[in-house]
Amino acid sequence: MIVSRGVRILGAITVISIAINLFLAGIQLGHHFRGHTPPMNFQQRLNGVWHDMPADDQTIARGILERHSGDIMDKWRALALANQRIAHAMHANPFDPEEARAAYDVANQPSTELRKTMQDTLIDIAQNISPASRQSVRVHGWGF
Repeated sequence: MIVSRGVRILGAITVISIAINLFLAGIQLGHHFRGHTPPMNFQQRLNGVWHDMPADDQTIARGILERHSGDIMDKWRALALANQRIAHAMHANPFDPEEARAAYDVANQPSTELRKTMQDTLIDIAQNISPASRQSVRVHGWGF
């Protein structure tokens, strides 16, 4: 029996389609039974800075972070409040673009202050830990 080229192509497309559908169904079932992992809060993200360091350097990093934590959290709260103002301005009805721009302008200051404080803290940690641990410091998630 001779199978035409069109039937072979249709068969291949059918197999690929079934494979993609099974893959997507597996992802959905995985999310359903495993659940979604909640995003890390700010404190968990801070603790992630030293996650891969040896214990001695983790102790040093924790101590430095604890010294700066009050200032960091104050700046984080100020930024969160500024971001709430942005959300309010963006959701206002009627929408006022000048109010939204002003809210963003106001939020730039606490954002800059938090970024500077985090940079100073990470530099303080980096200069007090071993070179090997400095290679493992997670800075990519901070946008610095």
